[in-house]
Amino acid sequence: KLNEFKLIEKTIVFLNGKMKKRMIEMNIREPKIEEINQCADIYISAYQSEPWNEIYEKDEVIQYLLNYMNANGRFCYCLEDRQCIVGIALG
Repeated sequence: KLNEFKLIEKTIVFLNGKMKKRMIEMNIREPKIEEINQCADIYISAYQSEPWNEIYEKDEVIQYLLNYMNANGRFCYCLEDRQCIVGIALG
């Protein structure tokens, strides 16, 4: 079971014609219960777009994610960038 994992990557950013190197550090971890709203927003945003075009009620997704997180043999992880959840993975 994954508790927390850091993803560190060097990127090159061009600002005003100048090249700068920047480190990006993201965390992959299990979401906290109080973050389930953010995870639901990401889920809804992903599945309302092509190719799925699905429409979900937020309460329905929150309940789905809570059940999913508590099911044996399943996992839910979030990708965190600068203390903001930017992605989720279910499996």
